[in-house]
Amino acid sequence: EKPIITVAVPYTNATPCNDHHRVLGDIAAAEIVKLGGKPFVFGTPVISDGETMGTEGMKYSLMSRDLIADCIETMHEGYFADAILAFGGCDKTIPGALMPMPCN
Repeated sequence: EKPIITVAVPYTNATPCNDHHRVLGDIAAAEIVKLGGKPFVFGTPVISDGETMGTEGMKYSLMSRDLIADCIETMHEGYFADAILAFGGCDKTIPGALMPMPCN
């Protein structure tokens, strides 16, 4: 049996702080395979304050932290995975990636 590792990749090309996560997720997945694990790579939504400032979209920015955390927890628990690897790069994705960790 291979351990299942959920790999959370909050990715968007809308901001430079999260633009590289897709590449990092692919690298991490390849390394997990080399080490005998089974990576389950998935994305999460990312809403940027800078891109949504002054628009209706701004109301989604702060709550996106909880949504990112919920997506990570749902994928991890839904697949009964053995470990989580989560990437974060901004004031939404870093807390969103860390919030589900103590729960699991």
